[in-house]
Formats: sequence, structure tokens, C-alpha cells
Amino acid sequence: GTILDGDAAPAVTIGNAEATEGQPLVFDVSLSNPSAGPITLELAALTGTAEAGTDFETASFQVSTDGGTTWVDAGGATGREVTFAAGETALKVRVGTADDAAFEGAETMSLAVSSVVAGNVGDTSDAGTGTILDGDQAPAVTIGDATAAEGQPLVFDVTLSGASAAPVTLELAAGN
Repeated sequence: GTILDGDAAPAVTIGNAEATEGQPLVFDVSLSNPSAGPITLELAALTGTAEAGTDFETASFQVSTDGGTTWVDAGGATGREVTFAAGETALKVRVGTADDAAFEGAETMSLAVSSVVAGNVGDTSDAGTGTILDGDQAPAVTIGDATAAEGQPLVFDVTLSGASAAPVTLELAAGN
């Protein structure tokens, strides 16, 4: 006899994550229901407003199957494969971020399934958004004093206290 499985193949869900630059983004990756056999997925970190390879790691991830107590490198030839053991429905994936000295504000990236390596799954189209919070302060503006002879232009030094990843536009006004 043949027993037909009445259960749907598990769908993959990836939650959102948030971290300050230099700290890892931790995504919850889950299956909608357990599988009788192992499921291996290859994940990909994708550019949003954050730059891949500069603001966040794309080459390899870490995975935890015990809620984040212990972490191991993701497997496979790519270093981005995660495996759900038979009956397992939840794991955590850690994506590294880079701390830089430039103020850039909050940036985003996403984590998604790039392929199903092994096992039977349903929908894999969900992606989690990772928000990288800037640990740097917005640069302060300093305007120096200027002195000039009557009829000559005043030349003011305008400086920023630190680097900014985006252009800084100021509207200046002359006053008494």
C-alpha cells in the first residue's frame, strides 16, 4: 500500500533583525511545520541601502540550533548553508556587520533563501530585513571666525567634526 502525506511541505519564514554596526544581525529562520527528514537551505545576504561586503558579511554566516546559546559556522561549499534536522522548525542565523568611522545613518540589507540544497519545502520567497544602526554620531559643524579689511571678502573655515558617508549640505546665512 501507499500512504500519501496529507501535510503541506513546510514554508520558510525569515524574521527581521536589528543591530548596531559592528555587532551581528541575528535572524530567526523557521519552518511552518516540521519535516520528517532534514532540510538544507542556502541563504544569501542581499544589498539594500547597506553595501554588501562593506557594511555586512556575505561570504559566510553562523547558525544556532539552540536559541543562540552556541554558534557554529554555516556549512556547505559556500559557508551559507543551514540545515534543519528532522522535526526541527527554528534556528537562528548570524550575519556579521562592519563598524566604520563614517556617519551614514541606519542602513538595511536582507536575508533570503537562494536555493534548496536538500529536503522538501514549500514557499521559500520570504526574506528578512536587517537594519544596521549607525554607531557613529552625526558630524558637528564648526564655522571659524574671519577678519578682512573693508572691501575684501570674509573667508570662513567650515569644518565637520567627522566623516559622513553622504554629502552634507548646509544653508548659510549672514547676520549682524
